Order: sequence, then structure tokens, then C-alpha cells
Amino acid sequence: MAAKNGGDSKKISDILFNSEQTVTEDAMYLLYKKANVIREYVEVYNQFSKSLMYVLHNSYLGAQYIVTPLDIEGHYQWCYNKICNKFKETLNFNNIHKNKELHEYFFEHAKVHIYTNTKYSEDELEFDIDYIDEIMNFYNLKSEEDLKTMIELYYKFNKKIF
Repeated sequence: MAAKNGGDSKKISDILFNSEQTVTEDAMYLLYKKANVIREYVEVYNQFSKSLMYVLHNSYLGAQYIVTPLDIEGHYQWCYNKICNKFKETLNFNNIHKNKELHEYFFEHAKVHIYTNTKYSEDELEFDIDYIDEIMNFYNLKSEEDLKTMIELYYKFNKKIF
């Protein structure tokens, strides 16, 4: 099963204006169609993202144990590989390990929300899961900014996977 990469984020930027205004349901579905966003893929990408956040947060021992950049990279890589292996059979994720853009996107997110967050608490997991569900739920109405983020992340998942 091959995914379509319906375009690039420049086209999405031309359509959206980075507004916090909620997009209507009709406009959202029209944009999905124009961008070739496939609901079943969004659902798998949502599950992958939430699973990664869950493993990152639940295996994080704290700043007293994960101190150096090497520690941070090692922990992140272990979590990322664990989830990639879990999803290998789903939609032929065999090459997801090679998707550097997706890897970097989640690594940067983890650095901000986990590794360098001086006020880190267990509530961060709930925040990350809620945020991913808000962005990556196909049916949720979204602001223009969130819709743009969702489609850009969708394109990151589609690169070099299939």
C-alpha cells in the first residue's frame, strides 16, 4: 500500500493564514482532499506519535540520570527504535528508522518538553497526548495553525516510509 504525498507544506501555507480561527468542517475536509490526506494513515500516525510520547515520558528517569547530550540522544534513540519496531508491520513502516525528518521533529519536541524542561512533571505526558490527539485526530475541528501543523507532520511521516 503506497501513500500519496499530496504536495508540500508551501502549498498548505498558501491556503492557510496561520490563524487561530477554527476552520469549518467542510473547509477542513476539502483541504484534506486537496492535500491527499488519508484518514487511515492519520490514525496510525496519531497512534505512533502517542506511543512514542508515552514511552519517552514513562522511561525518562529524570535530569539527575539523563544528563549529557549523549545520555539524551541515547534515551531518545532507544525510545524511537522501540516504537518504530512496534509499528513495523503497520502500513509497512519498515523504513521509518531512515526517516530523519520525522526523527528530528520528535527529538526536538522531546528536548523542549522533557530533556531541557526545568519544570518537568508527570503532567507533561498528559499535555503531549492531548496535544497530539488535538492535532492528529482526523475529525477534530482545528485552527488554521493546527491544521497546517497536522498536514506538515503527515508529510513528514510519508517521507521515505513507503
